[in-house]
Amino acid sequence: MLLNEEKWQKVKQCPLCGSSDTLYSGKLHGTGYNFRDEIIPFIDGEVAIIKCNVCGIYYKNVIPSPSFLSEVFSRHSGKIWTEPYGFAHESKLLKELNKKSIL
Repeated sequence: MLLNEEKWQKVKQCPLCGSSDTLYSGKLHGTGYNFRDEIIPFIDGEVAIIKCNVCGIYYKNVIPSPSFLSEVFSRHSGKIWTEPYGFAHESKLLKELNKKSIL
């Protein structure tokens, strides 16, 4: 079992262009990721959405680590997904943020 700090990795610069010239743009709704019947709490209670001021991409300031994702997928291996899961709430947030931006 991983320690909480090993489950997450902070994204300190833009994953597309590498810039650290960024702007806080909001946060994801809720307090965790839903993975089937398991809720994985966000570290520090929230995940911020960051906008890169150089290339304009939006990204999360913290993401699950590869080892943590592997652990989660292993726990759910072989289980049948009974309902589809989309990213409607994240998509809606990004559309709202994009409307506020001057591109």
